[in-house]
Amino acid sequence: MHKVQIRHISEKNYQWITGVLKERWGSVKIVSRGKITSANKLPGFIAYFNNQPVGLITYSILNDECEIISLDSLQKSLGIGSSLLKEVVNEAKRQKLKRVWLVTTNDNIYAQQFYVKQ
Repeated sequence: MHKVQIRHISEKNYQWITGVLKERWGSVKIVSRGKITSANKLPGFIAYFNNQPVGLITYSILNDECEIISLDSLQKSLGIGSSLLKEVVNEAKRQKLKRVWLVTTNDNIYAQQFYVKQ
């Protein structure tokens, strides 16, 4: 059985990242708290299963905080979202950041349930 592998985003992933964001979010531009961010230009991680990309998380660091901008799991029940989230939290600890946070919408019940479990 293969496990999910998490790797840093690199420039060679740009086209895949852009495609995922456009497909899942409708654009590479994501709005959070009134600020527009080009998520395809942010740091983050990609999850791989059987050497195929199956998940993406992007984040932004400002001062001593890390905001998760996007989290997308392309296959359910493999622990992709949890693994990506954990990797960002670990990165924040390595950088000695004080807080990791995100914003989701009230109508995104699935996301709310996922984050409560974390």
